[in-house]
Amino acid sequence: MAMVKFENVFKSFGKKCVLEDVSFEIKKGDFCILVGHNGVGKSTILNLMVQNQFQDEGNITFLSKELNQVSVFHEGRFAFVHEKLEFKLPYKTETFIDMIKTQFPNWNQKLFEQMVFERGVDLKQNFSQYSRGQKMQLALIISIARNPDVFLLDEITSVLDISAQKYFLSLLRELTENGATVILTTNIISEVQNFCNQIVYLDHGKVVFSGKREVLLERYVKMEIPNYFLEKEVIPEDVTLLEKKKNSSVFIFAKDRIKNTDFNLCKIEVPTLEELLLHFHGYKKNENAA
Repeated sequence: MAMVKFENVFKSFGKKCVLEDVSFEIKKGDFCILVGHNGVGKSTILNLMVQNQFQDEGNITFLSKELNQVSVFHEGRFAFVHEKLEFKLPYKTETFIDMIKTQFPNWNQKLFEQMVFERGVDLKQNFSQYSRGQKMQLALIISIARNPDVFLLDEITSVLDISAQKYFLSLLRELTENGATVILTTNIISEVQNFCNQIVYLDHGKVVFSGKREVLLERYVKMEIPNYFLEKEVIPEDVTLLEKKKNSSVFIFAKDRIKNTDFNLCKIEVPTLEELLLHFHGYKKNENAA
């Protein structure tokens, strides 16, 4: 059974269509990343899930129930953390924590204290005294201590330093191994590609790919082709030139486009997710294409 499922979802703001016929599903225990250009609708998907916004058409379900039939956010089923953390509290953070933790039936005080200690968070400060990165760490600590079913995380990694990134991404992956579900939007694939197992790639408001990371990586290869080979062979148009070197060029190919056995003489590797995203974006036009 899908934890979260989108079926033929449309969403527009005025005359601009942000999501067009979007369908995908995310299962329990998935660590899913939503990727694509700025403005393709990644954050809109999260906002629809917490009902900050509403779709124009289509269905969104949580455990087979329509979202408008279950208060997933207020029941503590979802935790939503985003990069906009500009709010003020009139008291110290420890007082604020004592007030809110009683609202969450699954609050894990032991885990909360462990994270506060390991990240060196001073709860005696007012929230406004923290740096932007510290505010994000505290928001993540609170969300994890709530022990929700689904984490909705909107562009959080750009705010965190590399130590905090590794700490929280590792912890979130560990939580998915115990049944939690993570849905994270990002523009920086290199930070999260080793933690996710599921990918939804969007382009111009449409889903280009939705599925397991391994399935996507299996479809493509990165190939370094000597220049002398390029002079006598025609390279298909639907490949991406990643790098042009002195004596060779590096391309991304779909495996089903490789028909010439001479390509076996070239250096072939599995591309990274970041390189695949460049391929989908059409990073550079293939200068050697027919």
